Amino acid sequence: MFSPLKMSKHGDIETGTQPLLYPSMTENPELRWSFIRKIYTILTIQLLLTVAVSAVLVFVTPIADFVVSSTLGFSFYIVMLVLPLIILCPMYIYRQRHPVNFIFLGVFTVCIAFGIGLSCAFSSGKNSRTPFTVFFLGPQSLVFLLNIIYL
Repeated sequence: MFSPLKMSKHGDIETGTQPLLYPSMTENPELRWSFIRKIYTILTIQLLLTVAVSAVLVFVTPIADFVVSSTLGFSFYIVMLVLPLIILCPMYIYRQRHPVNFIFLGVFTVCIAFGIGLSCAFSSGKNSRTPFTVFFLGPQSLVFLLNIIYL
């Protein structure tokens, strides 16, 4: 019969004397979990920033009208689509420098968010300013946030 409180041959689950998660694992499990929390935090912030910028660009109609009706707005849209590709090079070069890599990651995220938001504003119907992408990224951001809280 199966008993969940049964002692394993490696130690007791309740006392915390179990072996490491992986046999070749040399680091502390708390270090692994803090790394996972850091990754989920960064992803959640990126998704929330993307949703916020996209929602502003979609629901504030003068911004979309400016991009559609003027040459300056259209060139800004093109720059926002190309700039993330350019930012990838300094992100790779400064990947080990702590404050600089987060600044480049933030600029990269904002550029991607502008591209997504303006694309949503262009693809939504004339009477409808509620694109599927904004409503798709919102619940996804909530899932990442709940994962951070749970971990």
